[in-house]
Amino acid sequence: MNRNRIVKHASAWNPLRAWRKLGGSSPFTSGIDNKIVVTVYHKSGTVLLKKLFSHIALVSGMKIDFRDDYNFSPSIEILFLQHTRVLSPPLDDYRGCHMIRDPRDMIVSSYNYHLISDEPWLHKPQERYEGKSYARYLADFDKESGINIEADRFYGKAWRHMIAWDYGNPDVFELKYESMILDPQNQFRQLLEFLDFKPAVIRAALKFLDRQSLHRQKNSRHVLSGQPGNWANHVTRNNIAHMKHLFGPGLIQLGYEETMDWSTRNRGA
Repeated sequence: MNRNRIVKHASAWNPLRAWRKLGGSSPFTSGIDNKIVVTVYHKSGTVLLKKLFSHIALVSGMKIDFRDDYNFSPSIEILFLQHTRVLSPPLDDYRGCHMIRDPRDMIVSSYNYHLISDEPWLHKPQERYEGKSYARYLADFDKESGINIEADRFYGKAWRHMIAWDYGNPDVFELKYESMILDPQNQFRQLLEFLDFKPAVIRAALKFLDRQSLHRQKNSRHVLSGQPGNWANHVTRNNIAHMKHLFGPGLIQLGYEETMDWSTRNRGA
């Protein structure tokens, strides 16, 4: 989504009202100007977090930048990494959050999104897709094959970063999409308190969040369904076998499965 559209939309909620209540002081309780890094993955709630932290930037007067890497200006106070990378040099003197989602839901959501999205890269012909665009290439396959293609693509891109992430970093708030969508107010309150924001900033952010609930976006192109586990309504046994091969042990490590037996979830054909 275009950054200007996000900022314009966020400003409609009069964010500077909360900033005036702070008297122009630091937005942080400690009075120390912290730097924040937000790390996400495609189809893991990225759109909502972009809107939320754009709003916080307006409320607090902080400078925000949206990037795909760690190459950013030292003046940036909120770095929003749209595609998490753990193989880059670590950042010092920061606090942040890292949000993940069940890869199976991400894969199914990506499959549906990539068939209908008008993002330019999806419609650019590429040699690796037989000279077709990725959207056209994906559309040439049936749903079962298309989901397997998306699973392979996810495995080759986001998965290696998600599974290698340091989940024990005390300076990073770990957030799961599933918990966020079921109780967004509580989850984001905990996050913003962890990031040391003042109550006025938190109240403004949560008020904005109430208007941006994922439940109200479930018919948008970015969210196929807000319900965790929706992937099981779209996959076949072949898809499940393929995903187990790629992600089985990792899903146990991340807490999305207890064993390699997904039989209770298998509602596919």
